[in-house]
Amino acid sequence: MKAQSTNQKTKFRKTLNYFLALVLFGSLKIFSQNAAAIKFDGAGDYVDLGPALTSSLNGGNSITIEAWVNTATNSGGHGPIIGNYGTNNTGALSFLLRRENGHHVFWVGNGTIYPTVSLNTSSVNVWTHLACVWNGTVAIVYVNGVLTASTAPALSAMQNYSNTSVYIGSAPLNSEHFNGMIDEVRVWNVARTRCQINTFKNCEIPANTPGLLVNYHFNQGIANGNNTAVTTLTDATSSAITGTLAGLTLTGTASNWVAPGGVVSGFTTAASGPTVGSTATNSVICMGSSITLNGTGASTYVWTGGVTNGTAFSPTTTVTYTVTGTAASTGCTNTAVRSVTVNPKPTITVNSGTICSGTSFTIVPSGASTYTISGGSTVVSPLTSTVYNVTGTNSLGCVSSNTAVSSITVIALPSINATANNTLICAGLSANLTASGGSTYTWNPGGIVSNTIVASPATSTTYSVTGTNGLCSKTSVISIIVKPLPTINVISNNPLSCVGGTVTLTATGGIAYFWTPGGNAFSITVSPTVTTTYSVNGLGSSGCSGSAVFTQSVTVCDGLNQLTDKANTLSVFPNPASSNITLQTQDAIESVCVFNAQGALLKTETQKTFSVDDLSKGIYFIQIKTENGIIIGRFVKD
Repeated sequence: MKAQSTNQKTKFRKTLNYFLALVLFGSLKIFSQNAAAIKFDGAGDYVDLGPALTSSLNGGNSITIEAWVNTATNSGGHGPIIGNYGTNNTGALSFLLRRENGHHVFWVGNGTIYPTVSLNTSSVNVWTHLACVWNGTVAIVYVNGVLTASTAPALSAMQNYSNTSVYIGSAPLNSEHFNGMIDEVRVWNVARTRCQINTFKNCEIPANTPGLLVNYHFNQGIANGNNTAVTTLTDATSSAITGTLAGLTLTGTASNWVAPGGVVSGFTTAASGPTVGSTATNSVICMGSSITLNGTGASTYVWTGGVTNGTAFSPTTTVTYTVTGTAASTGCTNTAVRSVTVNPKPTITVNSGTICSGTSFTIVPSGASTYTISGGSTVVSPLTSTVYNVTGTNSLGCVSSNTAVSSITVIALPSINATANNTLICAGLSANLTASGGSTYTWNPGGIVSNTIVASPATSTTYSVTGTNGLCSKTSVISIIVKPLPTINVISNNPLSCVGGTVTLTATGGIAYFWTPGGNAFSITVSPTVTTTYSVNGLGSSGCSGSAVFTQSVTVCDGLNQLTDKANTLSVFPNPASSNITLQTQDAIESVCVFNAQGALLKTETQKTFSVDDLSKGIYFIQIKTENGIIIGRFVKD
């Protein structure tokens, strides 16, 4: 893009080249440069474009006038730049761009409308780009691409003039003349935008641009040279409306073709518009979230979809937005697009349920990938009825739009209690167990479904009963302690007695006894005449009683004196014995009977020496039959 500074640099470069040429060629007196503008002397110079352009501007048409001007003075008078000043063709469009008392003035109208006036202060001895636009309602003046004046006047009748030609640099009929340089004059039959004006104001515009009626580059003749033969101004468009130079001397530095102009000759590179981009705080969001879109590369921005630049909003669907950015310096715009993806939020569902107090419940949510539960875990064990809030996040990272509620009802356990009529019993006895607090009961051991059972354990046993209230169950336990019975034994001092003989029976293993028949002492003396069975109940230290029976054997003794006398002739050794015993008597032994302490016959022998390996440890009685009678003895098995 070429700015005013560019033109000044070009002028400096060309001047520098001129002096370099003088140094290189010494006596060279002639230096030539192609012209780029016309300098009008303000005393009668002008270019006559004829009436053809006026006839192309019908009444009510839009019009744009452009020119680069370099005003030599702002003092006094009017200096027309270009215009047809007025026309006597009713309906034809009249226009005039001129310097008037230190201002640039734009007049426009048709045969019945007073001109519209827009003013700006003109600069002296500086190349200035002027662009004047009439769109049928508003007249606008741009100076160096910047909006300077704009007005929508009340229109009234205007004067009619006899001429129909368009002039550059003068209004001959009014003897008004421009003092200064003019370059790159363009007339359009469209209202050009500010951007369009700025895009091409610093270059030579293509000749086939739509709406361009005439375009004069002023690139003719030799700057400040003898140009008396160059008396026409060429139109670069297909309109071919050639202007005729009048009043110019066409020699020297005034009233002639000059250089440099407002635009570098042959420069056709148009200025580019702003490079518009966009940013987003987040191009991928979840439904309900907000984003902010900002345009970049321009001065102001307008978004589609009702979006305001830099203001947060919440889109509901995936959409592509377009931003139009406008550069403040040129009024040019460009666009960029920004796609925003809106991901859906999951909808969460969750189970509820009822549990018994002391048990756990598993929360099973669905609808997302991961979940957050107010209790912190999917397995919970509430003490009372509790509500748990559940949210979820899907695979796209969006949190659920709803909070699901898991309601867990906690049912209290029944108050189960097990009792017994006696928790301390003797072996062989029973206890009555009773359960309460529920509606149904199951006992263990036993598997009995009843609220009462009779327990007869052989050893101490703990019983449990599980009771229910229809929904929940609870277990209660009770222990029955079984006390062992005492081991009662009876010992006779003579397991085989004679008829009418006296025998002493002694009970052991208890602390108190009751004999049947007999008495309450720990030993009784009896004189059975026949073999008799005695029973004894013994009370142990645990409070439990045991019993024992003993059969007292009775025999007819033919030689009682001999039995008594011979009793001392028996020797048993070893005594105590562990394996074998040997009997020694004065008489020959016919048979030997071995009895236990209860009087039961255990074995018979015919030898004096025999084995007692088959006997348990304890006290044993021996009855020996000899040729002279019966001998009684005893031994201890060790």
